[in-house]
Amino acid sequence: MDVTKIFPIFSQETGLLVIGLYALFVFWLTSWFAKGFNKTKESFLVANRKLGFWQGSLSSGAAWIWAPGLFVAAQQGFNNGIAGVFWFSLGNFFAMILFSYGANQIRKDNPNGFTLSQWFRSKYGKAVQYCVFAAAALYMLQGMTINLFAGSRSVELLTGLNAFTVSILLVVIALVYSLRGGQKATVATDIVKIGTIWTVLTIVAVAVFGTTGFEPVVAGIGGKTGNGIALWGDAFTNGLLLGFGLPTVLGHLATPWVDNAAYQNAFSIEQKDVRKAFIMAPFYWTILPVVGGMLGMLGAGLHYDVSGPQTQFINLMVMANVVGIWLPLLYLAVVFAGLVSIIDTQMVSAANLIGNDVHDGFNGQNPIFWGRVAMIIVAAIGVTLANIPGLDLNILFMWGKALMLTFAIPVVMAILGGDFLTRQGFLAGSAVGVFIGIPLYIYGQFFGGGPAVMASAVLIEVFGSGVLCYIVSNATRTKQVAVTA
Repeated sequence: MDVTKIFPIFSQETGLLVIGLYALFVFWLTSWFAKGFNKTKESFLVANRKLGFWQGSLSSGAAWIWAPGLFVAAQQGFNNGIAGVFWFSLGNFFAMILFSYGANQIRKDNPNGFTLSQWFRSKYGKAVQYCVFAAAALYMLQGMTINLFAGSRSVELLTGLNAFTVSILLVVIALVYSLRGGQKATVATDIVKIGTIWTVLTIVAVAVFGTTGFEPVVAGIGGKTGNGIALWGDAFTNGLLLGFGLPTVLGHLATPWVDNAAYQNAFSIEQKDVRKAFIMAPFYWTILPVVGGMLGMLGAGLHYDVSGPQTQFINLMVMANVVGIWLPLLYLAVVFAGLVSIIDTQMVSAANLIGNDVHDGFNGQNPIFWGRVAMIIVAAIGVTLANIPGLDLNILFMWGKALMLTFAIPVVMAILGGDFLTRQGFLAGSAVGVFIGIPLYIYGQFFGGGPAVMASAVLIEVFGSGVLCYIVSNATRTKQVAVTA
């Protein structure tokens, strides 16, 4: 059954109307919620460090919901069945819970901090700071790109609006209130995002499965090939485990340890609530892989004829064909609430990195101005990257996870290992990922190495970096001197 011919199902005028209404709403909301939070560096970048449990947990949970949460769970359900959904969800759920220990520790160690890279400079010097800063900046740019790509392409699919135009509109909306309200403004949109996701996904589940029942979901539990029922055991599931499962699970677990936005939230939440807020965060996310994965398996069970990059939007196709065009229109609210919110998170993260680390490094006099300039520059770069012809959401997602694995173990050892890790140990461990793990991963993905090579690259990044960190740190820690500049 070819279900792709129904798109676009809305007019361009409808798309512009939805965008305009959402923009007006968030402009009003952030003007009220973030009023006065642009006066000082602390108010603009870390919301005066006064976010309580509910605001902090909602903001942390919303910041974790990227475009893959809106689309890739359904894509995995359609292509790879329950196995793909499981591997996508496992590390995703536990990542923030494990990171809560690190968030709590760094908040205690550096109560007046702004960035992870700033903390690393105070302990290990400029060279290590530059490495952590570069990793955080690249991940932030990837976040901008992947979310702008998914948002603009989904709106283009539904309305026929040009994706480039949509990406500019999404960025401009987020820029308007982020430039004014900083971190506090993003918290307002995060709360809206979580509320919208739960409301709309509940309606979607009732409308779709109330129409079809669950028999087609069960029929499609193995994906369109029917092979994705078990987690391992045959060529298909073993390939999925090595090529997608292992990198995704470990990548998810590694991500918050290198994500500057996660530390920005930690520095924004009141000390007593940091750990509880991050433990609560993943529970706001659970409805997305559950409903999204089932929509993908439903499409497989109904034998939808979809392939290639179009499978990224299988959830929208199922909604439109099973229920009617009003349901994808309602899902547009999730797309806007979700993607504009994460775009503003990435821009404010850029403001934090530049307004603190770069500003202080050049002895600047106005960190808020530097942060605002950073937002505009990152927005322009994000729009450019998101509109590269032929960009694939799934490949971009996997690249981000490979990047995070390079620095994750050295960062964990630095935060939770007391004074054991040394500067030489950090640099040596990170070099394993940069010069061995990532090139091997690229070979496996693009030059015929295959899942086994990709899995080997991931294991080298994780365990190889950890082992070398330990060996070199153990050999050099007696010589390490405190670095304060």
